[in-house]
Amino acid sequence: MFTGIIEETARIKEITKKRSSYFLGIRLENKLENIEKGQSIAVNGACLTVIKHSENELFFEVVPETFSRTSLKRLKKGDIVNIERALRVSSRIEGHFVLGHIDTVGKIVSIGKFPRFYVDLSISGMQGGYVVEKGSIAVDGISLTVGDVSEKGLRVYVIPHTFEKTNIKYKKINDPVNIEYDVLRKYIEKSDGKKPESYITEGFLAEKGFI
Repeated sequence: MFTGIIEETARIKEITKKRSSYFLGIRLENKLENIEKGQSIAVNGACLTVIKHSENELFFEVVPETFSRTSLKRLKKGDIVNIERALRVSSRIEGHFVLGHIDTVGKIVSIGKFPRFYVDLSISGMQGGYVVEKGSIAVDGISLTVGDVSEKGLRVYVIPHTFEKTNIKYKKINDPVNIEYDVLRKYIEKSDGKKPESYITEGFLAEKGFI
């Protein structure tokens, strides 16, 4: 599980197809401590497993389903990706609950800076019940606040710190982005119709394994 608070960015070193899977290598901009083989890392929001690593390089094996259903298939050598290590039991939750399971791929349709920095996204077949104004959504693994919502997409707001510390500052119109809806909204939408404000309780979070 992740929080959507990006720890580091990395540059794509290589992407190769090997037999029935893909091999992805990245070079970290800055070294991350305590990286181990088998560790879960979110790369642009997609949960991947480290198969080997060096001081500032990480390598992953990506199964075809993950590769084809995410924006990873559009990556090329030199592209910048967002990196977040999985939560530890003692970790603080500072963003929102992010599982690293991409729901769909959106497309950037506009980028603006007034009255504050925002990105407009087009999401084909968007699950409207999973998105609410002022709620959370993970875009390329970044926990962002939803602004306006329409039938075809939504607007997310980005604070200056997030803009500088993630790959958003490199994004252009028509670039694809990984989308993961808020898992709590998914549970609510699939519930028996109870109102959201009465549905999320301490017992609910414990039952679903969040606390």
